[in-house]
Amino acid sequence: MKESTMHTHIRPANTRSVHRFFQFVLTGFLAVLPLGRATGQLAITEVLSAPSATPTQRGEDYWELTNFGTDTANLESFWFADSTGFPAALNLAALASDPHLGPGESIVFVRSLPGGITNSEDFRQWWGDSNLPSNPKIAVAPWPAFGLSSMSDAVQLWQVTSDQPILLDRVELFRAEPGVAFTYDPATGLLDTLSKPGVNGAFRAATTSDVGSPGVTTGPVPLRVVQAPASTEVDGGSPVSLTVRAHGLPRPRYQWFFNGQPISDGAGPAFTIMNAGTADAGEYTVEVSNGLTTLHTPPAILTVNLTPICARIVRPPADVTVTPGQTAIFRVEVRGFPLPDFQWRFNDVDIPGATNATYAVEGADDSDVGLYCVRVTNALCSTNACARLEVVPVPKIVITEAMANPSTNSVAPGHEDWWELTNMDTYAVNLRGYRFDDFPGVLEGAVVVTNDITLRPGQSMIWVSSMTPEAFRRWWGEENLPTNLPIVSYPGNGFSELGDMIQLWNATALYDYEWLVSLSFVNLEAGISLWFDDGACEFGCPSVEGERGAFRAAESDDIGSPGWTTNRPKITSIRYDLAGVALTWKTQPGRTYELQYCDRLAPQEWMSLRSLTADGDSLTTTDSTTAAVLQRFYRVELLPP
Repeated sequence: MKESTMHTHIRPANTRSVHRFFQFVLTGFLAVLPLGRATGQLAITEVLSAPSATPTQRGEDYWELTNFGTDTANLESFWFADSTGFPAALNLAALASDPHLGPGESIVFVRSLPGGITNSEDFRQWWGDSNLPSNPKIAVAPWPAFGLSSMSDAVQLWQVTSDQPILLDRVELFRAEPGVAFTYDPATGLLDTLSKPGVNGAFRAATTSDVGSPGVTTGPVPLRVVQAPASTEVDGGSPVSLTVRAHGLPRPRYQWFFNGQPISDGAGPAFTIMNAGTADAGEYTVEVSNGLTTLHTPPAILTVNLTPICARIVRPPADVTVTPGQTAIFRVEVRGFPLPDFQWRFNDVDIPGATNATYAVEGADDSDVGLYCVRVTNALCSTNACARLEVVPVPKIVITEAMANPSTNSVAPGHEDWWELTNMDTYAVNLRGYRFDDFPGVLEGAVVVTNDITLRPGQSMIWVSSMTPEAFRRWWGEENLPTNLPIVSYPGNGFSELGDMIQLWNATALYDYEWLVSLSFVNLEAGISLWFDDGACEFGCPSVEGERGAFRAAESDDIGSPGWTTNRPKITSIRYDLAGVALTWKTQPGRTYELQYCDRLAPQEWMSLRSLTADGDSLTTTDSTTAAVLQRFYRVELLPP
């Protein structure tokens, strides 16, 4: 699940007067979101920012607003805009024929374009009257009133009271999948889920391939605190951040308290003091509300130390391995009073200006490889710690198979989406810290490998959604899978049955675009995995039982080859010796390979030379029949298990 922190509140040292958390410079004044019931019961519940089109019908951008409260909301005081902000906002009541939104009701705001959706009747025809709620509330806004970017955007909702706009809700939109609406996760309330037909009220439009649930929701999401602020101790003058994380719909809002008193404009999931002093020591709590429910976190005690203590390193910098061009970041955590000073060194030479607790090597290359040390000093003592930077080639790891739509014809429940990753390089790769995400492919909220998983050359591993490794093995049959097949189970993030994408980052990637592998696929049939091989099929080829190692699962009629790859092995070495031509290729232990040859390429007439079973990571064999030929071509085929 993806989560985002919209803002971070920063408080100057030793003062209760703080900058407001939600700051919007709007026509010369600021506005802050209070924890009032009147503004807390509306929520943005669905957005379609990349509608599809047919030769005769075109959909348009829309977003949905839902009233989860028990009172009717008058839309005259509410305004919305995309990421451009309030200066471009539109009044909701001016768009809606009826400005009243009753308890439990939703209203859909649709962009209108010439030749597209121009009125509510067009919208109902698009989605189908039989699919929509009776008497759906639909408001059409003519272009250029609003339009949403399919790459990234936001939808924002304000309420204007006493001439002050108050930000009531905001959802961030990532890169959209054409024809699929963003909707909220009924477990968290986060608008980070792609609609699927038949799931949570979603359906296909009547005249296009669009998928959504306009006018239909799964109801409010109970408010809960996922992570309460933790007690902490810092040395005087240090920065300190207290954080809280909550889920719910309507979305949570926050009010921080210090020793039982509300902190002026202390709203938001993070509260930061840049220079902690004795006046900041005490008890911090948070009131979390969403207009329906109010919760209070247990007290978090902040202790500020002003007793002189030696500078010491709490957490030394760790060794960093990056690929060429990535940024390597070294960090050190320290204690000490007075506050320590820092000086970073590279290969025993001071780095000018490197005097903070972190040091970044941007665009790393071979010249940056070496030892990075930090000297930590205060008036009482000094200490140091070192870490090494390595720059290694980008590993050749490949997504070789995916199943986005398991069959429902099964003798056991709970079969879930999965995908296969294979090491095609000549050296082992440790995946600790690697991260992956499906569509829209962002680092924030990506699944992280937290333990050591080393893939040997030619070895594959499985990533499976919400299913234990043991259950996955039962599903496909332990006897059918490779011995010691690595399987990583991760929560949620299942694939869209219409198609999806997978992006994989290494442990040191800082930006979404730094992925190592990015692959899009289109699912064709339930219960059939897709395999990927050197572009043979642009969006994946369907597995066929008995071909390329594919087999039928033990607990269902699913077809796939999890753990086995049938990509043609590449010959890594070919040389003459006294016995003939010696050939070497990388292997998976236990698999059988056939070395084939032909003496001309037009037409190709491949002949089998011999079959060999690997007991290690490579095979070498010699062709001793070349004495009488002028030329010979070779290839290796991986035989089915």
